[in-house]
Amino acid sequence: MLGPTLVLMLFAGSLAELPPGAVLRLGDHRFRAAGEVRHLRFSADCTLLTGWVFRTDGFLRPVAWNSIGGFPCTSTPLRSPPEWNEGTTPSVRLGGNRILTAGPGNAGRVWDATTARQLAQLTGHIGRVTAVARSADGKRLATASDDGLVRVWDGETFRPLSEPHGHIAPVRAIRISADGKRAATLADDGTARVWNLTTGSELRALPTTGPVDLTRDGLGLVIANRDASQPSAIPLPSPSAKRGVSASEPERQARDNENLAWRSGSDLGSRSTRIVRDVLTGTEIVPDQLPALPELTVSDWLAKWGIPLAVSPSGTMVAVAHPDGTIGLYEQATWGQRRELPGHGSRCCALAFTPDGSRLLTAGEDHTVLVWDVRPQAMPLPVSVQRETNAAKLWATMSTGKAAVAYLAMARLAVEPAAAVATARMRTRPADVPESNAAIRLADTRAIELLESLGTPEAGNFLRELAGGNASAWRTQEARRALERMRK
Repeated sequence: MLGPTLVLMLFAGSLAELPPGAVLRLGDHRFRAAGEVRHLRFSADCTLLTGWVFRTDGFLRPVAWNSIGGFPCTSTPLRSPPEWNEGTTPSVRLGGNRILTAGPGNAGRVWDATTARQLAQLTGHIGRVTAVARSADGKRLATASDDGLVRVWDGETFRPLSEPHGHIAPVRAIRISADGKRAATLADDGTARVWNLTTGSELRALPTTGPVDLTRDGLGLVIANRDASQPSAIPLPSPSAKRGVSASEPERQARDNENLAWRSGSDLGSRSTRIVRDVLTGTEIVPDQLPALPELTVSDWLAKWGIPLAVSPSGTMVAVAHPDGTIGLYEQATWGQRRELPGHGSRCCALAFTPDGSRLLTAGEDHTVLVWDVRPQAMPLPVSVQRETNAAKLWATMSTGKAAVAYLAMARLAVEPAAAVATARMRTRPADVPESNAAIRLADTRAIELLESLGTPEAGNFLRELAGGNASAWRTQEARRALERMRK
């Protein structure tokens, strides 16, 4: 039974799990350092595990976790950074003649210091082990690697006390099903994983180093392996399997994580051998239509600048990963920044919008994926904007203001859909003639984006009215595109 102190620690960790603006995290963020760990040590009472992480700018940053639950601490102990000549913490002395070393390789190793004989090997890291630590009472050991994973072990049995869940290396790619209910991720740990975007739970994990995708119905995981004759899959235990109960066929098919399939290809081109099997039964599945194997070639932007980005389905917004780990949401029409998301506390490696554009998924070097609600009505508003009740003033600001203030006005209007639609009807109408004025086009684009984000019957009816205007007008075309996206 968990003691009161531990329960409070776990509860506090869960509350602090998500950064402001994020609604879901895919994967375990416990004992993740998001960078190469250079130093590692326990506090005197063994309640805190601290370390220093090497940043890409050449400096070290402090990190700290609750040593029992593994949740990150919001504040770190006040102490000076280690001296540069201190190097890493490659070894620590245990009881008697034993010594724990960082490596060689991707394991911590316990040796007899007298005979130089290896006594134990602490395995479970993907990257090279760079730092180790021992608690003052000797009951706990810790190892950390250059891919940012920290693990805690029993000091006597050398068994793991913390089992990592989800990816244990940086996530490099994200794919989202057409219905927006599932996501597939690919990481440096050599696995592809499928997630439920409603609950955040992991549905499947499969070994692969090739491209990944989801079938159109979101129930099949598509992967490409080198050896088509020996495809492999690792289904995670279903909830019923954990209880020792076998599910009936209807129950198995009803669960959204049971009919996941994989496809194997001999290469990454159109001539790949394609096989689809149910990961539980191994039987071959013949879907009506399989998506083409995804080409993980970067876009022109990525190829030229090396900056991860994603364009919203409406084309009105672009999410860009900043070098400092934050994510900027930009208005594509002006390339002005609308808002900034705090990010993972580490570099973001991949971004993707859900098909309806309401949520943004970002993958970081902390091994997890964050899900953000990026609808205007979900944006936190300053008190001054919350108190603004003049809809006409808000509409004018949205139509003519710079990206940041215009988006705040759009977000305030979106909080009250009925008033927003009524204001839209007073301020705009179906186009009679094409309009080439850039300022009017920008105002039309923002107005259509607001109406689409509302998603109410009243907003849809007004969009249909706008779509009936002059066929060559920008306003008409934008309204038609919005209606088409809403129908999908």
